[in-house]
Amino acid sequence: MKTNMRSFLIIFLVACAVFLPVIMTGHTFKPAPVTSGVLPTGAYGYDGPALSHSNSMDAWGSFYEDTLRIFGKKSILSGEFPFWNPYQGIGQPYFANHVSGFMSPFGLLSLVVPYTWWDILDIFNLILIVYFSYLFFSITGLSRRIALFASLAMMSCTYFTAYLVVTSLMTPVPWIFFLLYSK
Repeated sequence: MKTNMRSFLIIFLVACAVFLPVIMTGHTFKPAPVTSGVLPTGAYGYDGPALSHSNSMDAWGSFYEDTLRIFGKKSILSGEFPFWNPYQGIGQPYFANHVSGFMSPFGLLSLVVPYTWWDILDIFNLILIVYFSYLFFSITGLSRRIALFASLAMMSCTYFTAYLVVTSLMTPVPWIFFLLYSK
């Protein structure tokens, strides 16, 4: 157990070092306000600097999912339970929509965590992916050092870094490794 806690601490410190600009200096993974929108001038109401590139493979996917989570949060705060999203086309299910991720652990956390801290939730989700993969690798016969190295190497995989902000793709991943670990 002590070795697992030490490994978690190493994973946590490595993630904090890698994502220090997001954690400490006000940078964000969220490309939505600075990506070009449907208007020729860019996103409506945004007067900040333009983004020359995005750090996400699916920048608009994260924008869409964030607006869904904001809709859910506003609905709950106004006293309504968001079964239905009337703003999508002629309406669509919200609560049963997997993209909204409303009942996922991080979806529920987004109800109480301010929007400006949602990047921290994404980083913590990645930390869980790396830690649970470490636990899984450690029971497969790999030495703990090799399991730690393999799980840390996963953090730099393109899939995890490119889709970090797309919550519908990233939220289930740590629980897959957790289920594999739990046998």
